[in-house]
Amino acid sequence: MARRALQPVVRMADAAQRISAEHLNQRVDETGSGDELDHLAKTLNQMLSRLDAAFSQIRQFSASASHELQTPLTILKGELEVALRSPRTPEEYQAALTSSLEEVDRIAQLVEGLLLLSRAEAGVLKMDRQPLELAPLLEDVCSRLKFLADSHSIELQLGLADSVSILGDREHLRRLLLNLADNAIKYTEAGGVVTLSVRNLGYRTCIQVQDTGIGICAEELEKVFQPFYRSGEARSKASEGTGLGLCIARSIAVAHGGGIELESKPGEGSTFRVFLPVAASPIPS
Repeated sequence: MARRALQPVVRMADAAQRISAEHLNQRVDETGSGDELDHLAKTLNQMLSRLDAAFSQIRQFSASASHELQTPLTILKGELEVALRSPRTPEEYQAALTSSLEEVDRIAQLVEGLLLLSRAEAGVLKMDRQPLELAPLLEDVCSRLKFLADSHSIELQLGLADSVSILGDREHLRRLLLNLADNAIKYTEAGGVVTLSVRNLGYRTCIQVQDTGIGICAEELEKVFQPFYRSGEARSKASEGTGLGLCIARSIAVAHGGGIELESKPGEGSTFRVFLPVAASPIPS
């Protein structure tokens, strides 16, 4: 009687053992009886569904990272092979080395971004939290990107800048703002405007990066924060970039106990809002 009663459990265990990482789409048979064993089977299947989704994301991430690394490596290898194929003038060697250095920088940025994301996902992203005023940080970002904005005939301006203090990592937050502002400039037509502002909401602060660019359709508002994701409009507008900027920005915001919201419409521009907790007490002057 005990053997007969335990047969469903044995069948369930055998089915679970046959499911491997390569066959996570398989499921344990459910009886539909609603008893404890049926509940256990449903729980196992739900767990398998989550594992399947996680493995799929990892495979997609690895494939995208490999593709992004392959392109600059191929260019770098080709340029060096051409430079070594026959004697060149010093000017030609210098041009080849300059172009190769640009590809090395691109690879370095991609690897740095991948390392940051992996640390953030593992919960080990190192944060040097110090009292920080946000208004001067926004001014610094505007100053750093002014030349880029001017070269694209875009007005980069500092809007409302409330005096607000947070406990944050200056370098990581600067990177977050640079990513958002650079992205706004990249996808804004000549003559457009990109505005950075910060508001004190009491228990939290809102940093806003608003542009008059090409905008994003509703079904892609969440997808743009995925690693390497670029909409069709974005790919046709600009070819440079690693596709990690927005994902890194969100990871940094989350690591500070905050988050990012995106509001956008095609042809009307985008507004990124970064919400961060304020410091418990004002920064001493």
